[in-house]
Amino acid sequence: MATKAKILTIILLTLFLVASYSDGADKWDKADMAWSVSLVTLRVIDWGQTLHIAANPTFYHEHNIILGKHPTRNQVNVYFPFLIASDILIAHYLPKSFKFTLLGDKFDIDCRRVFVVVNNASGIKTIIRNYTLGLGFWF
Repeated sequence: MATKAKILTIILLTLFLVASYSDGADKWDKADMAWSVSLVTLRVIDWGQTLHIAANPTFYHEHNIILGKHPTRNQVNVYFPFLIASDILIAHYLPKSFKFTLLGDKFDIDCRRVFVVVNNASGIKTIIRNYTLGLGFWF
């Protein structure tokens, strides 16, 4: 197993272990579900595009530092299920309300929403960049 894959595996196993000992997470509302479904959909589209990159190393290269420039089909098919699972796991255990005071101002941040929205934006950027390079929306 490549070093990057070992590191990724250790990180994800650690996340799963920490989550399994957690007292629980905040309930999900409809918006949380919608944002998360969107994120998973974007990850699946990126997965398909990355498989096309892996199948055509002469014409394309990957920008993902974990996968490297020319990942194998197997590396791609291992990476994306772990990524999707870790996205959902992280989102699940992030607090719905994180309250703090900074310089006298009070803030209440929905950490789960911030996480999934930022990852959705990143996913959209990646998919559009891939699309402009000639990669479609297939799997």
